Amino acid sequence: MTNRKYIPAVSLKWLTPFYDLFVEGPVSVMRIRKNLLAQMGDLNGKRILDVGCGTGSLSILIKQMYPTADVTGLDGDPQILETAHSKAKNDRLEIRARHVIRSSLPRHIV
Repeated sequence: MTNRKYIPAVSLKWLTPFYDLFVEGPVSVMRIRKNLLAQMGDLNGKRILDVGCGTGSLSILIKQMYPTADVTGLDGDPQILETAHSKAKNDRLEIRARHVIRSSLPRHIV
């Protein structure tokens, strides 16, 4: 596999700090996330892997709703993971956010 240049979700790195505004602004994504989690049942005590976690919004919501869940977020953009780390730290939540590239993932996840 050849190394390809990583393209951030918003295409330009300087836009990364505004990612949540782009995603959260136009639609009620939070309502969608809460509805999704309600359908998943009780996640307390479960190990949750949020692939493509971005700024960690879903990971943080999971941890807030299910405090004993073990939550790990994965993303390919190290800059956006800094936002995820910061948000979790500000909310005093223990969430791991890890930088991964596709070639480092186990074959069954890719």
